Amino acid sequence: MVKLGYLILFLSLSCTAEISILSFEIPGLHQKDGEGSYDKIIKALIYPEEEINILLVPPARAKSQFAQCLNCCLSPSNKNPDFYDYGDDVVETLPMNLAKVYIFTRRFTKEIRNGIEGLKGKVVGVRRGMPYGKRFYSANLNLDTVSTLSQNFAKLDRERVDAVVAYVPDAYVFFDEMDMRGYPHAIDYPISIHPDAMVCRGVSEDFLKAFNYHMKYYQSSGKLKKILGKSYVLP
Repeated sequence: MVKLGYLILFLSLSCTAEISILSFEIPGLHQKDGEGSYDKIIKALIYPEEEINILLVPPARAKSQFAQCLNCCLSPSNKNPDFYDYGDDVVETLPMNLAKVYIFTRRFTKEIRNGIEGLKGKVVGVRRGMPYGKRFYSANLNLDTVSTLSQNFAKLDRERVDAVVAYVPDAYVFFDEMDMRGYPHAIDYPISIHPDAMVCRGVSEDFLKAFNYHMKYYQSSGKLKKILGKSYVLP
């Protein structure tokens, strides 16, 4: 009778199993309303074995929660050692998109074309909890850290910072939403390229196969580019 009880409990837990997707707010990609491009791509996955729950949390908290959770993923992220130090227990999916890190300067100024070297001696606006790569942080720059892109570019406009380091497509989506233009950046010289995949811990091999098949189909069918729209970044 006891064994039967444990079996019923096990089956009950199995039926209600959930994969948590930890994400942080990125304009156009992961949003509070669940209508970001990455939100839509993940929610379109057909995976009846487990419920998929996307949780929007601040970037720094997302990373700390991912370090402790099981049967979960972090989006967007990857296993590029220039950005992250995940262990062997963490696996990576196919990317949903690429993100490129650029240096933006004040309107009507010259773009910075020599990368991180060009930021030395300047006050540089960045977003709290966002990964910019180990090379960037090892340069010991004078960083001004805020929570949002809006705060970053407001400080740039008010000359409280000399440059803003931000991701594309995030920055482009933000500019469109705010009807803002004209921040110079060296379009052919990103300081880092970040494949926007998911990293997962404790998820089943079946889930990984299902998600990667989903991505391959979306890429080959053109659905991925259509969903991403203005957020799509050329390789």
